[in-house]
Amino acid sequence: MAIVTGSLSHFGLASMMPFSPELWFIPSSAAVTGTSFVIASKPIKAELDVSTGAFSVDLLPNVATRPATYYSMRITWLNGAGIPTGADFPDWQLIVPPEGGAIATLMATPWNPALVWVGETPPDGTPTVNTFWLNPVSGDFWRWS
Repeated sequence: MAIVTGSLSHFGLASMMPFSPELWFIPSSAAVTGTSFVIASKPIKAELDVSTGAFSVDLLPNVATRPATYYSMRITWLNGAGIPTGADFPDWQLIVPPEGGAIATLMATPWNPALVWVGETPPDGTPTVNTFWLNPVSGDFWRWS
C-alpha cells in the first residue's frame, strides 16, 4: 500500500473543514493484484484533519493492478445548516506509485500552461507549451514553445 498526502482547501486557500467535506478516491475499475486477489472498485474515503484539512490515504499502487488502473476523486461538502450543497468530480487520473507521495505529483495531467516558475533551476520534467521560467539570480526568462 502507498500513502498519498495533501490538504483540502477552497480557492481562497482556507480550510474546507467548516463545511464538513468528504474526499473520496475512486478506482477506475475492478482489477486483480498478486496471484489471487480480485479487488472491487469501491471508493476509499480519505481521513481529513479536523482543523487543517490535511489528509493522508492508504491506496493500492496502480502498478500492482491488472488491468492498468488509476484513481479519480470526489469531493462533497455541506452548508452551515448541514445540507449538501456542493460536489467536485475532478477529471484527473491519479497514478499512485509504490512509494506514494504528495497528491499534486501524482496527476497524469499536464501542468497549467499559464504557470511561471521562479527559481535558480528550471522546472522538473518536460514543461508544457507556454510555461515560463524566471531565474531570479541571472534574470534570464524562458518560454517553452
